[in-house]
Amino acid sequence: MTSPDREDASEVDVLSGHAKIWILGELDLVIGGLSHVPRSSRERKVLALLTLSANAPVSVDQIVDALWVSPPASARQQVHNVVATLRRALAPANGVFTLTTGAGYYQLSALEGSTDLSLFRTAVHRADQALRIGRLDDAAELFQSALGNWRGPALGNLDSRPLENRALLLDTERADVLERWAELQIRRGQAATAVTPLLELVEQHPLRETLRATLMRALHHAGRQAEAIEAFETGRRLLADELGLDPGPLLRAAHQLVLTGHSGESETNGGKRSPVSRGVMVRGAW
Repeated sequence: MTSPDREDASEVDVLSGHAKIWILGELDLVIGGLSHVPRSSRERKVLALLTLSANAPVSVDQIVDALWVSPPASARQQVHNVVATLRRALAPANGVFTLTTGAGYYQLSALEGSTDLSLFRTAVHRADQALRIGRLDDAAELFQSALGNWRGPALGNLDSRPLENRALLLDTERADVLERWAELQIRRGQAATAVTPLLELVEQHPLRETLRATLMRALHHAGRQAEAIEAFETGRRLLADELGLDPGPLLRAAHQLVLTGHSGESETNGGKRSPVSRGVMVRGAW
């Protein structure tokens, strides 16, 4: 006999599968397998902002800042109108999403698993739990599952400086997870599987030293020594030309590993990101 808790959980699973909001890529609202993305740019921006803070209040001032550089006198009324339109758009989701109004704020309540961001972060949390008890294979699979929620740069079809800043933080979050997954693949003896994703990410974020060092280690363990050395030299030139810096300790250690087979320090960090991460994260081609 199924327990009431399990029945409730099953109902949530069915409902959250009926409707989703995607923000890890271009914004989309999917209900019953069909896209219902709002047509208005303002509606899309407000939906994105509310989804970023799902199950938490978002002040009217935050919404106004996301919509206008110089807000008109009617800004708050226009926000109210946008929210009313979104509430109608979300109605077919059958309770998966609930848009409520409070004193000076709006809140999008979302069932568990109904946004790609929540799916991503839940999988990362479960990967962390697996790592803590030494289940490396499970952790690697969960990291891959988390990364599978991404379809492109976060909020890639929205133009708003506050949203761009939030999107950059999400892209950085993804890069952190991919880097941790790659370190784990190296540790598990599967460095070759990490090379292509790392190459793509380094191309997007060429000044991020921890990422380039991880790429160099992956290339080294995959037997691609010449490419590992080339990755170091490219990074060295970019750091000098763009930032006026020499390679930091992580890049130097990776270079020593490639040249001698010994880095002089632990080659991997057990799937956890190094606290040192010089360089600049910028939004680029996916």
